[in-house]
Amino acid sequence: MTLRRVTRAVLCAVLVAAAPGARAAVPAAPSPAPASDRLDLDYLENAARDAGAIAASPARWGRRDWLEAGGVLGGAAVLYAGVDLDARKAVRRSRSDAATRAAAAARSFGDGLYLVPALGAAYLGGVAAADARLRRTALEGAEALGVSELFVGALKLTAGRSRPYANLGRGDWNGPSSSNDRWSFPSGHTSAAFSAAAVVAAEYGDRAFVPPLAYGLAALTGLSRVYDDKHWASDVFVGGALGYFSARAVLRRWRGRPGRVALAPVLDGGRVGALAAVRF
Repeated sequence: MTLRRVTRAVLCAVLVAAAPGARAAVPAAPSPAPASDRLDLDYLENAARDAGAIAASPARWGRRDWLEAGGVLGGAAVLYAGVDLDARKAVRRSRSDAATRAAAAARSFGDGLYLVPALGAAYLGGVAAADARLRRTALEGAEALGVSELFVGALKLTAGRSRPYANLGRGDWNGPSSSNDRWSFPSGHTSAAFSAAAVVAAEYGDRAFVPPLAYGLAALTGLSRVYDDKHWASDVFVGGALGYFSARAVLRRWRGRPGRVALAPVLDGGRVGALAAVRF
């Protein structure tokens, strides 16, 4: 299998979770902010509540949810059986200085050392510019990142899959482990990149170039992890799916959450006014 074919296979794999109807999954064009777009105690309480509800959500899954989960597991199984080894061999045969530099740049999109400050800068920029959408995007992105990394961390600790560079094979699963060398499954960088990409694509989907750019950068992050020999292709695929679906769940909860202030028109005979309800 050539490097070009492997690259295409991995790109298709990491994008498959987000590509089908990604813009339909959550509102692409931003609606009026349904919840606080300020970093305050209310936000932190809601984020903690969301994380708990999302973690418990499989108990309430419907048919579509189980089909999506089955699709992710099926895709991971296909990669595990037919791509993991070939992808690693192809990358090892095709390394170059230019590719190494490109992988280092792509990796940064899923690195918390860069992603978290970027979200913080976006929030501060939204405050300075009085841009509610930018503030909301930063806060949703931070919450989606946190939720996705909770799932990733739990799976890493329990699966204990050896990283490719350990040269123990794709099937070396050790169960619960605290060793970084056995934290291959799933890819945390890819999960982080896709969680951020899904939020940005949803909030700025009214700009046609944003979703392809966001998901493209996330996919490149996933490829960089295979190139760096830190993850198998199946790790990357599952990480991308976790990031995307975590972000989608967070966005749904934000869209369904009532705002602090609700206004309703009041018509009483010849009088016209408005009724305000404030949530504390």
